[in-house]
Amino acid sequence: MPRYLRVTGQLQGMQDAQVAADTAGKVIEAPVERGSLVQAGSVLVKVDGRTAELSLTEAEASVALAQAKLALAKNESERNAPLVKTKAIAEADFRKLEAEQAGREADLAAAVARRDLTRKTLTDSVIRAPFAGLVVERYVQPGEYVKADTRIARVVEVARLRLLLNVPETAVGSVREGQTVEFTTAAYAGETFIGVIKFLGGAVRESARDLI
Repeated sequence: MPRYLRVTGQLQGMQDAQVAADTAGKVIEAPVERGSLVQAGSVLVKVDGRTAELSLTEAEASVALAQAKLALAKNESERNAPLVKTKAIAEADFRKLEAEQAGREADLAAAVARRDLTRKTLTDSVIRAPFAGLVVERYVQPGEYVKADTRIARVVEVARLRLLLNVPETAVGSVREGQTVEFTTAAYAGETFIGVIKFLGGAVRESARDLI
């Protein structure tokens, strides 16, 4: 005869994220509302990125200038390299040219890093859904000012659900991964759903003496 264990639990979305901003600025657009279904990468909120756009233009110009100076320094080093062998120029002077080239390479690396950082700031001005799901709550409105840690929206994955079961301590030994679970919910009275146990809690809760 099959043996059954009756327990209670709750359904949750497989993923549940409090999406936060990674930049600061004024919200100019919030196209989603509570209850909106979104895909991964869908726009949740747009922050004013005009300052970042101007900074990116300046940073790209700095990179171009650094590249030009590095090309000139490399040309000088390559042109004078044969002259060192013939003693046409002092070796100390050539070492200065090499140091100048190394300095220009460092300047270019710094300019590229500043450009990439500015580009990231511009990208972060558009806050997107990390996965497909349902917008449970939107916390900001157009015109509000957000900071780098301001909550923007809560997104819950609804395509996949997980069932958290409270197993009494006395029945822990009879529960194993891979077992089939049949469950019902008040929202769909009369229907039975089937799941499979994927994970077992690592410890019994002291307050309730059960395993989740």
